Amino acid sequence: MEEEERYEHLPSYEFYNKLNENVPDEDKEKPNKYWKRIEPIFEPSEWVREIVYKLQRNVTFLNENRDGDKLYGKHCYDLNYWLYEQVYKNSGLNDNSLSFFITLDILLNSWENMNADKFNGNKDICQPDNTLVDINYLKEIKYLADYVENFETIKSAAIEDTNKACNVYIDYLRSAIPAYYEWNTVCTIDEENLCNKYIRDYEKYNPKGVLCNLSVTGLAFAQLFNQCYKSIVNIFINVNNAPVRTTIKLRNGLETISYGITENKGRTLSEVETAIQEPADFLAYLIYILKSVYNTISEIYINNYNDIILLIVLFSGILITCFGVYKISKIVKSTSNVQNRSQNTQAEIPL
Repeated sequence: MEEEERYEHLPSYEFYNKLNENVPDEDKEKPNKYWKRIEPIFEPSEWVREIVYKLQRNVTFLNENRDGDKLYGKHCYDLNYWLYEQVYKNSGLNDNSLSFFITLDILLNSWENMNADKFNGNKDICQPDNTLVDINYLKEIKYLADYVENFETIKSAAIEDTNKACNVYIDYLRSAIPAYYEWNTVCTIDEENLCNKYIRDYEKYNPKGVLCNLSVTGLAFAQLFNQCYKSIVNIFINVNNAPVRTTIKLRNGLETISYGITENKGRTLSEVETAIQEPADFLAYLIYILKSVYNTISEIYINNYNDIILLIVLFSGILITCFGVYKISKIVKSTSNVQNRSQNTQAEIPL
């Protein structure tokens, strides 16, 4: 709930809030043939009546605006998830029970009738999906789909003011970035499933795509002194050890089917070899900075020639600094040794 309030300005939250908006009282008083058809089955069930009125409004809104909706497929999943969630929350039934699915299927049938009446049975519009099953599984897909919808907003904010965007969205990205990579295999296989059915061009939403518009080298160096940037880098590094989701769940009639996929396209981030220990002395600390920047760059790929040039200049500058400090320290040490020997010699000469 706290995250929803904090990020309610994001497009995914705005859209879902529209689905949940109350139907005006004057519209509730109007006859509704879809409710009339199923009323004898559910009477008295005010919550079912409420769902039917909202469902008709939502189906009409979504399909009438489909031409200008770039994420129409994702919003279609939102509507299917919304209906499933409404039945789950209001019925008090286990979402693996016969009664639950009977109730859900009656409402899905009402949705089919709405499509047939309002849109002449057009198959290119959002269809009720009777394969959805397991509310927790569906929530994970919903969270992933929401990230896809919010991607451009977060990307634009990062380009405009990287530091501000980092602090605003860091908590959201702690979950969203790992989720993207965890579901990568399921969402990119050829076999249709709940993810790739509703989320098209999954690779377009790779979190590293945000970095394409930033100076990766500058960001990598800045993360040494900016805790938020460092947290972002650590999120990318840690996804290497995150579990890969390979389970597909669906419903076939009243039967739940769950199976795992074996195809694994691998990770998109390189392996991290060892943790970096922060040294104490100055020369070693400079070497640590150099190594830290290099490791970060290797984790977050370089996208253009400007980054490559900046990287070369940065590394060259640090190397020159390291060499200069090293030479100066040797000279100082050598001078100190000569002075010590001279003092010792004078002390040994008898007066």
